[in-house]
Amino acid sequence: GEQRELADGLGSYLWTGKGLRVAVDRSHEYLARVRSDFLVLHSGASSFTSGKAFRDVAADARRITPRLWAGLGCDAHLGAWKRGEIPAAGVIEPLAKASAAAEAEGFEVVVLDPEGQHKDQPGDMRSRTEHEALATALVEACAKAAPNAVLALTTYDHLGHHSSWPSEGFFVRTRKVSVYVPQYYASNLTPERGELAARIKAANASIAKAERKGVFPADVVPD
Repeated sequence: GEQRELADGLGSYLWTGKGLRVAVDRSHEYLARVRSDFLVLHSGASSFTSGKAFRDVAADARRITPRLWAGLGCDAHLGAWKRGEIPAAGVIEPLAKASAAAEAEGFEVVVLDPEGQHKDQPGDMRSRTEHEALATALVEACAKAAPNAVLALTTYDHLGHHSSWPSEGFFVRTRKVSVYVPQYYASNLTPERGELAARIKAANASIAKAERKGVFPADVVPD
């Protein structure tokens, strides 16, 4: 796909299960100390398609920093789709509309976040082939809905440990994802010095192995 450039910077990821308004309002003190170069506002699709409520939150966040990224949780409705209760459009269309809303408010990056629900499970009514196809359609729909934003994707860091997650559908069958943002977590809430660095090293080795196997494109991870 088209090569894109992003300005360097340190970002802060804002999320709470209570929605974007609460996430931003509760972060003012922290952000006054950290002074992030950009903010990632993370929520489900409905938060981004709430009209004036979303525009007001975006305006408040932009007063902190003009650079905004949208983090879209992608697991909603997956269970219903996997049970055969809704068509693929029931999963894809809300996220495409959220992507369009984020671009309309000047968000420079849309970050898709497909996690555990996207793993194949025993008893699923959908085949792995269908799931890979849904992943590809989801990426392409969001890229089309927000053509001027950079499309990123965040999920597990050790891809080799999550073979039931449809990486081929998200990354190989379509080349619309410009940046992969692996989630590096320490194994506990109070990590010892060096623990996170070791985790990152191991995760990067897993990603490199996935690249060699051809299930993950080498040009997605930033150098």
